[in-house]
Amino acid sequence: MTSVPPVSDVEIADAVECFWQERMSRAEDRADIDHAQEGRRKEVTSGGHMAEFEGLLYDLLVDAGLPESAIHTGKSAELPGYYRPSKEWDLVVLQGGNPVAAIEFKSQTSSFRNNWNDRVEEVVGSATDFRTAMEIGVLDSPVRPWLGYVYLMDEQGTLEGNSISATDAGMADAFVGASYADRCEELCLRLLDNDILMGRRFCCREKRPG
Repeated sequence: MTSVPPVSDVEIADAVECFWQERMSRAEDRADIDHAQEGRRKEVTSGGHMAEFEGLLYDLLVDAGLPESAIHTGKSAELPGYYRPSKEWDLVVLQGGNPVAAIEFKSQTSSFRNNWNDRVEEVVGSATDFRTAMEIGVLDSPVRPWLGYVYLMDEQGTLEGNSISATDAGMADAFVGASYADRCEELCLRLLDNDILMGRRFCCREKRPG
């Protein structure tokens, strides 16, 4: 697959700013930030809270030489699964009609205790479903598709944790006394170490006042 240059800290900071602007002020106030989406990029991004991250990756892929027609979002990013009929990824790259990359964008800004396990189940389940579909031939590709995960968490996640002890639940030492942000970082590392994902980006940023 085409080599994609790394994303700069400035580009990530801009995407995070747009994320909070979208959440706090919705679309009518986004004009206050000079990050307007233009052309096909505007057409392909979801328009949701993580749209700026989708657009950032879209631009990187195009700049790296991929044709715009190869990059898919929304319904056109739906791929067959094994444990379920299909999965609608946030962004998919197709070459010759075959998937060569699939990326998920997720965010969490509150209710860490209630929702964090759901995020874990989503990413592990989606990747496992995809890999199994590849192994049995439901999905076909000349190369092993690249699976990626972008997760943005409110900085409050660095402060909140869970009081369950390792003795009570048999919890791995890495999770004992860890904040939800620390747990997410550990999750991402384990997903890479166990070859479940091939790339991840975890961002933990505070909400800007306004």
